[in-house]
Amino acid sequence: MTHRDGPPIDDDILRLIESFRVPSTPSVRDPVARRVERRVADRRGLGFTARRREDAERNRQQRAFLLSYLRQLPDETLWGWIDGFWLGYATDAQLNALIQAVHESTQLAARSRGRTRSRVEEIIPGEHPLSTRYEWDLLTERFEDFGRARQRHHARTNRKRDGAPRSLASRKACLASPFGQRVDRAGLFNEFFDAIPRLIPAEMAARLLHHERRGQLTDLESYARAEAAQAPSAERKEMATIAARARARLRQFPTWKALYRKLERGVRMQR
Repeated sequence: MTHRDGPPIDDDILRLIESFRVPSTPSVRDPVARRVERRVADRRGLGFTARRREDAERNRQQRAFLLSYLRQLPDETLWGWIDGFWLGYATDAQLNALIQAVHESTQLAARSRGRTRSRVEEIIPGEHPLSTRYEWDLLTERFEDFGRARQRHHARTNRKRDGAPRSLASRKACLASPFGQRVDRAGLFNEFFDAIPRLIPAEMAARLLHHERRGQLTDLESYARAEAAQAPSAERKEMATIAARARARLRQFPTWKALYRKLERGVRMQR
């Protein structure tokens, strides 16, 4: 290759020139378009997060109801359910893992056979205390946000001279939230938001937990009695037994204040 006004140019020189060329500057995107795209992505992310929270809450409520129902079943029915719905569909790998877990549990029980351990006191009849405390802790965290919204609503800065609230934004936002709807379905929203003296988050959590657990037992008893009235003679006794157990646990059910004292006493003992 030759230059127009000079001697020919060697290929090595051409490659050297190409290596010193300044790369072209990429085009800069419009900052307004980038902000719009970012807002759209943020809205989508918030929508997905809210949907995941609702699904998780629905899943938790279904598991709590099923667990409460399974605890009422006789042993024969429960073993049949385990064999049909769990072991009957287990793969070879899952069965091997279960057998291994049984062997390890048997060996652990054999090593600690000589030890004695006091029975754990039930806080709610028919429910393990660890499950009760875990649910109470979760509800207490949720009610802390609830309490902050209640504090903003009842603040002096949000009051007119006649005592009426200037704005209902905090109350409406709290009621519209998924947790606010859960409290409202229990019929406790007005009591928690407007009652005086106002409960602290831990007390509100114990009150809601008491209402929901007692409602589950009441629904279970009503369902079992209705099924017993229409079921064949072979299943009637089983459903009547479930209804009787639910009724017995309802008679042992503590008040919400007694439930709160038990939960609070357990926290102080852990400290």
